Order: sequence, then C-alpha cells, then structure tokens
Amino acid sequence: MYKKLLVGLFVGLGLLSIVTATVTAEEGAWWTQKPLRVLESLASGNVFQIRYSPDGRALAVAIGLQILLVDTETFEVVRRLWGEAAAMSVAFSPDGRVIAGSFYDGTIRLWDVGDLRTDTARLLRTLTGSDTRVGSLAFPLAFSPEGKYLASGSEDGTVKLWDPTTGRLLQTLPGSFGKASSVSFSPDGMLLAAGTSRGVIVLWESETGRLVKTVSMPPSDSPFLPSVEAIAFSPDGSLIASASSDCRVRLWNVQDGAQVLTLAGHTESVKAVAFSPDGQQLASASGDNTLRLWEVRSGKLVGIFANPEPASWMNSLAFSPDGKTLASSDGLKVFLWAPDLATAAIASEERHLTGHSAGVNALTFSPNGKILATASSDSTILLWDTVTGEEVQLLTGHTDWVKCVVFSPDGETLASGSYREIKVWNAMTGSEIMTIPAHLSWVNTLAFSPNGRLLASGSADGTAILWDATTGEAVKLLADMSNLVTSVRFSPDGTLIAIACRNGTTVLVNCDE
Repeated sequence: MYKKLLVGLFVGLGLLSIVTATVTAEEGAWWTQKPLRVLESLASGNVFQIRYSPDGRALAVAIGLQILLVDTETFEVVRRLWGEAAAMSVAFSPDGRVIAGSFYDGTIRLWDVGDLRTDTARLLRTLTGSDTRVGSLAFPLAFSPEGKYLASGSEDGTVKLWDPTTGRLLQTLPGSFGKASSVSFSPDGMLLAAGTSRGVIVLWESETGRLVKTVSMPPSDSPFLPSVEAIAFSPDGSLIASASSDCRVRLWNVQDGAQVLTLAGHTESVKAVAFSPDGQQLASASGDNTLRLWEVRSGKLVGIFANPEPASWMNSLAFSPDGKTLASSDGLKVFLWAPDLATAAIASEERHLTGHSAGVNALTFSPNGKILATASSDSTILLWDTVTGEEVQLLTGHTDWVKCVVFSPDGETLASGSYREIKVWNAMTGSEIMTIPAHLSWVNTLAFSPNGRLLASGSADGTAILWDATTGEAVKLLADMSNLVTSVRFSPDGTLIAIACRNGTTVLVNCDE
C-alpha cells in the first residue's frame, strides 16, 4: 500500500518528481534484474534472431553464417546449420522437426533436425532465385500453425507463401507499403500479417491471399509514419502487438483494427515484441538496450531488463513455451531472463518524469490515482503511471501551450485548454474526441461537473463558459468578468460554480443543468 505520494512541479524545467514510499509487487512494481545466464562466444558474427523450439528443448540462434541449436538444459550447441551468407531469420515448424532459415544471399534453407538429442540434421531443400532474394537485413519467416505454409517477407514489400514440403512457391501477396520487416500467422492460421517499413500492418486471408485490412501507425512529427519493426499475434488471436521506430509498442484489435493500448517508455526504436504463452504479458526489445515486460490487460510496466554490458541494441526476443524464460539478444550475445522475477518488490524514493521538452504548466491525477496527466508548453499532454513512473500516453493535437488539464469524474475522459480552444480526449486510448473553439484568448482553467455532463472553462479574455461535455455545445455564458479568469470549480453537489479572477474577485454562479 502507499504510505505517501508527493508530486513536485517545476514549471520552468518541464521536470516532475514523484516521491513514494515502498511499492509492492502487487501494486505493479517494476524491477531491473540480472540475466539468469549469458550465452556468448557461440560463433563469430552477429546474432539477428532467436527462437525456441515448440517443446522448449532447443533455442535456435541465427548467428554469423549459421543457425545454431542450443540445448536448453545443458546450454551446449547440438547443431550447426550452415548457409553461405549471414543468417538473418529462423523459424521452427509446429512439430519442431523442420527448421527454416533465411540468409543474406537471398536463400531460404530448410532442414530436418529430427530429435535434437538423437538424430542428425539433414538439409531438405534450398529456395533460391529472384523470387526470394532480399539483399537487406530484414528477411522474416513464419510457419503457419498447422505447418501447411511457410511465409517469407521481402524488401519489395511482397510476402510469399511456400509449400515447405515441396519448396513450391504457392502465391505472392502484393505489397505497396515498403519492406516487410515481420510476418506472423494468427493462431488459427486464418490470417497472415506483415509489418512494413512505411508504418502499415497488412492482413490477408492465408488460404486465398485476399487483403482483409490495413492498419496504419499514428502520424509522428516526421513526414513519414513510424516504421513497423516487428509484429506478434496474441495467443488467442484477438490482438496484434506492433513494435515501431517511434519508441512505442501498440496493441491492436484484430477484428476491427482499432488501437487498444499504446505502451510508452522505451527511448529508442523498438525492435521486437513477443507475447507470453498465456497471453498475460508482452515483452518488447529496444535500441535503448533494454527489454520491458508489460501487463497486456492494463498496459502496466511490470519489468525492465537492462543489458549488463554496453551494446548497440536489443534486436530479438522469445518466450520459452512454458513462459518461465525470456531469451533476448543484443546482436552479440544471448541473454536468458526470468520473467517471474519482474514482480519482485522494490523501494523507490524518487522518480523524475522527463518526457516534456518544455515547461509543465498544469497537472492532475485521475480519480483512482493511477494516472497523472501533465500539460506542457511543448503543446502536448503526457499521461504517467503513478506506480512505475512510466509514460503511458502522449496526447498531441494542440498547436500552442497547454495551460490546463482535468479528468472527468469517471476518469475515462480528459479535457485540456490551450489558446482559444479546448480539446476533449479519450483517456484510455489517448485519441482526440473533439475540439471546442472556446474563447478569444488562453483557456486558463477547466472543471467537470460532479456528474461529468458539463464542463466549465475560464479564460484570459475574462469570460467563463459552461459547455455540454458530450457534444461540445455552449450551454451558457457564466460570467463576463472583464478580467483574466484564473480558476473555475463546481460545488460538490454541482449546483454552484465558483469563478476566480486575477483582480481578487470571486463570483458564485448558480448552475442550472
């Protein structure tokens, strides 16, 4: 339980400090832990991808010119599967007997590895030619759940479906959304998804190749959408997780393509995502050299795993089939972590929330105390998890300083005031609901009525206005003070509104709903 929660506001610096007493694991604490084991000096070259076998007895590592199979009990290399160029990607067939590997020379090789502890590996076939050549670092592979298809992504944006038993190319799914950086089948095998460099997730029917839908990343400050670096289906097939170059992880509803959650906290491009086998957690790997573990249902951060040694980035990760181990690579070594330890309790004295690039003008807690909203002169609003101190939403849309921010009583809606306008937001998704052209000058203060139906605003133009919080229509002019309005507040029963001005005047107005 919380013993104390204190928030300090430094307006000129854009810096917030949250000071708390001990936070327990049950309250969603995060913990930075050391890896259980580090696998190094496996072979010469860079590690580009790691994958567990379906039975969890082997870990496949695409490194240098080969794909290594590491025994997960002894951590010895039990197979070396060679190519003629750098190994880029690896995938196991559903029964674990066949391994597909993609290589930088544009080939896909398939081996029968049999029983890893008794049989020897046998090269089945090599898929070659212009149909498969990529010539770039992204060459993703995925088997369909029943093993009927092998999908491969290409630099030209197309995704190809192969018969892994014959090596025959079955169909090419056209792409116009940039390089296919990641491919994944839905758990039921009905859908095939690809994440692309132009910020689009594309979904097709696996059997027919029919385009089902496309989902685009939200716009960023650059003229281009953030690229999708990796995707993953949840075990029940209802969600797709995306990792993108704007440092965000997002969860999307597969059925309608709606964005469900945005997970913020990484400070560099996110390179990989993976769901835990039970679907309760999501892991992300980033160029900031950390892994983060999130609770899927709430979006809470529950663990941060930092590379103990300097490296360029965390570029791949995989859960073991039993969910007890999380493997990651930094391009040089393979790290094994214990996700369960992420729920260990920590004690934290102070955390600095430093997401804004200019001064913080206002802040407010959500009614349940779990979220802190901050409004800044950088024209944005940030939402923070008060337990972890992590940024959970970035709200953009204002074009000038944001002077005030307030939650609705149910915590589902957020209102913010800037120059001449009020914006109303969905506090759960961060999406803008509406913009209200409100005043002739700065909107300095906002307040929701106790039932959440009305929104009062006060402005530097000297007026206070009452608005319908659902439609954005003006209900009535509360007062014209001929002086800057500094604060508006509803009485607990919602029958009165208090309006304060800079000249020392306070006015009480009846609120007839």
